[in-house]
Amino acid sequence: MGKLAAIFVVLVGVYVVFHYDLLNTGPANSDMPPEFSGMETAAEAIISDTAGLQAPPFVVMALNKKSYFANEIFSNFELPGTENNLAGFDVVDQVENCQFAPVSGGMTLANVHIGTGQTATNFHAATEHDMISSLISWISFNNAKPFEAKPLDAAIDPDALTVVDVAITDETNIIYLVLQSYQSGVVWNIHTAPKTRIANVAVLSYGPAGVVGLDENVQLQMMDARQNPDCLAPTRNPRNVPDTLDLTTLTPELRVSAEKSAQDRFNVRQLAYFSYEAWFQNTFGISSEAELIGLDNTSHVLVGSVPETDEQRISYTPLTGQTVRVTSGDMSYISTSPEEATQLGLEAYADLLGRATGSNTAPDILSGMIQGTQNRVAENQPDAVFDVDILTTARMIKYERTLKLSDILSLDEALPPEQLQLLYVNARARQLAMKECELILRVLAKDCAVHTVQAVKGDQGTYQLSATLAFNPTDPAGQSSQADYLNPTVLLSLNNEGIEVPVDAQQKGRVAYYERAHKACAAVRKVLGSCVVETIQFETTRVWNDDSKLRMTALAKLASRGSESDGNDTITSAVNAMLAADI
Repeated sequence: MGKLAAIFVVLVGVYVVFHYDLLNTGPANSDMPPEFSGMETAAEAIISDTAGLQAPPFVVMALNKKSYFANEIFSNFELPGTENNLAGFDVVDQVENCQFAPVSGGMTLANVHIGTGQTATNFHAATEHDMISSLISWISFNNAKPFEAKPLDAAIDPDALTVVDVAITDETNIIYLVLQSYQSGVVWNIHTAPKTRIANVAVLSYGPAGVVGLDENVQLQMMDARQNPDCLAPTRNPRNVPDTLDLTTLTPELRVSAEKSAQDRFNVRQLAYFSYEAWFQNTFGISSEAELIGLDNTSHVLVGSVPETDEQRISYTPLTGQTVRVTSGDMSYISTSPEEATQLGLEAYADLLGRATGSNTAPDILSGMIQGTQNRVAENQPDAVFDVDILTTARMIKYERTLKLSDILSLDEALPPEQLQLLYVNARARQLAMKECELILRVLAKDCAVHTVQAVKGDQGTYQLSATLAFNPTDPAGQSSQADYLNPTVLLSLNNEGIEVPVDAQQKGRVAYYERAHKACAAVRKVLGSCVVETIQFETTRVWNDDSKLRMTALAKLASRGSESDGNDTITSAVNAMLAADI
């Protein structure tokens, strides 16, 4: 990762946010900010950075990457961001089966394709898919690093959709407008000339998208490929939108790695493009790269020609007070401030998390569990393994378990939709691991706490749960005059033969091993004067020719004080003698 990070440092360009007013009398070099003084054309203002080519907020992109100053197109242009407070939103049903209305004879297709906009609106939206991914990442991080646990608001992404103005000056043709964004989060603000005729607007996105400024009598069709996995996401030809890496400044070693990484990305993008291109041609009758309007990152696009006179310029209508029509999302809201955006997002994420945990107080439950671990489990300190009155990472039990969804659901709880199932497992993984503490407390420990948990998808509808648990042994550590610290790894079954257990009753095998570990330490304590179970780790394999059973083995580290020269052998001998007598 360090090498990749170094690669991205050597990228060209710096993005500048401009705060200024343009005169409405046409382009004039004296009206440009100092960074752009002396420029004769808008094309000189286009820059390159990690997101590709970017047009500053005063530049409008037109057909075939031609560019113009915004006050050449709009009569009363205002920089986006000053008036972007939408009043509300209406949900539009998405197209069925990824199918749009055909381009009829007499229509002219306007092919707009951008990466994303630049200026944020006060409208926020996210798909359930995004929310699930964010929550799983948050839970996984907290479960893996409980000492660095983060609150729920760290999981949400309150980023607002950006606005892109679509200026249509064409008053001759009947327009079939196709609006594509290959990154998420665009509100298309449509501005038209008095005699502009629009027959249909097709919005294709990978993530939430919205439209304002469109006559309600015009057919609007929308498709969010992120919510519809059977549909193809808008994709550019990678040959026309290349990576912007400058490899010439890299060392030979880094250059080889960077070139391979770039080629791999290119191959993936090209395959995606070929599929999208075939679908686009079949749907709209032209190539997705033909007659293209847009740029990687821009605030405005132009459909039609540049107005020849001041009177022909289009009136610019900001977003304020308008209602946006959006794709049917799972979380959509309008905020009045960044703080409110975070709070509204938090409520939506908490509601989804509540469904996953089966509780209305899901954030409190999860945070409480993790906070409890932080407060109760101490990080490893010298000799902490022998202090049986504290929970410490010096004494841990590691175990894995294969889960079915039925293992995490209550008796009367319905099976969740497939897209929610991994979230359900992750949200309940810590509670499931706590049940293992109940087994440990029966035979081995007087206190137990879950430290780390991980849940991943397995085969054939199963999930793999792995956990580490801190525990305080029931028996005292004992006393010894020896100074050497010993902690050999011993088998908890003779010749590592293991125990056969039913697949659905693995806890029986673990309880048996917990009992053996307890007895093994007692046997060592009799010989050396001290012993504490430091770790236990399990391993399971399928029984040959019987899929209903598993063979379970276990290894334990037993901490003691003794002579380093022969102490480890003494511990192993004591454990084997105990096993022979017990089994």
